[in-house]
Amino acid sequence: DSLGSHVATTTLNMAGFNIVGVSTISVSSITTAGAGVIFSTNAYFLNGNVGIGTTGPIVALDVTSAKTSSLTTADAGNMNVVVRDTTAMAAGVGGGIGFIGKYTAAGAYAGLGSIHVGKLNATDGNLSSYMAFLTRDNAGGNLEKMRIDNAGNVGIGTTGPGAPLEIMANGSHIHLDTPGAGQNNWITFQDNNVSKWEINKGITDLFGIY
Repeated sequence: DSLGSHVATTTLNMAGFNIVGVSTISVSSITTAGAGVIFSTNAYFLNGNVGIGTTGPIVALDVTSAKTSSLTTADAGNMNVVVRDTTAMAAGVGGGIGFIGKYTAAGAYAGLGSIHVGKLNATDGNLSSYMAFLTRDNAGGNLEKMRIDNAGNVGIGTTGPGAPLEIMANGSHIHLDTPGAGQNNWITFQDNNVSKWEINKGITDLFGIY
């Protein structure tokens, strides 16, 4: 049948049939007693789960595809999902993923953390970026705790790491432990993959520098 421009006044039962060759459909709800609902050739809705590139989504959003680097030079990289920020160019602009969960017995939701990738500076045409990891304390908001900058430096407690690993904290900075009693732990210093120095805590709790 050719419906043309049609406004339904009752439920449209399409059991056993498909709607094809239609550019736009506006509906208030879709109910199916079958396996699911397919939109185009890549989107699939099954029991509340959304599948993109798969007809058997196993979680709320299941994206199945080969990684691609066929976007623009600025976007190139191996990826399956793109999160794009449309905010005007500025320092800090970039995509992010937020994590929300229930934090009260009554079921209230709150943001518990996020991962954000942003532009490092406000220079037009400059692609330098950073990746920030945010968590929250009960007494505070969702704050940045760790960052990887454009040079690959990792900062914990600082947004401007000046070395491959920089830790800024009040108190103990690095804690080395072993999975069982009477075991060694150590820090090794190398030069071009050749060990030169070692700080060692032996199995007898003696401290040595070699």
